[in-house]
Amino acid sequence: MIPRPKPERFRLRRTMMFMNAQKPGLIKDAYIYGVDSIMLDLEDAVAENQKDSARFSLYHALKTIDYGDTEVIVRINGLDTPHWQEDIRVCVAGGADGIRIAKCESAQDVKPWKSTSSRPRASSAWRKAARC
Repeated sequence: MIPRPKPERFRLRRTMMFMNAQKPGLIKDAYIYGVDSIMLDLEDAVAENQKDSARFSLYHALKTIDYGDTEVIVRINGLDTPHWQEDIRVCVAGGADGIRIAKCESAQDVKPWKSTSSRPRASSAWRKAARC
């Protein structure tokens, strides 16, 4: 695992690069552009039948690529989809700096999730993948 400095909460975000989390060739060199934040997208940039492979690519990118002081945010699938829970598990297991929920427009959109969830934990499948 590549240790990354914890991002500042109130950091300056002048530039943010959005990238498809499914394209390892693109996300491995994203930090060279000098952006303040990288947004790795698991939502509409990824085809429905490719969600699992995109999570796998994302996880390995988060664990193995040194993004330096560039903040790494993951845009997950909306809470109205069957994919969001596994998206969050991958983000937590991989050590993403933050999570952005797609199609979330107010605090009311998050309350159903907040009331049914405790602190997310990495599933055993992602912990096993970490050993590879």
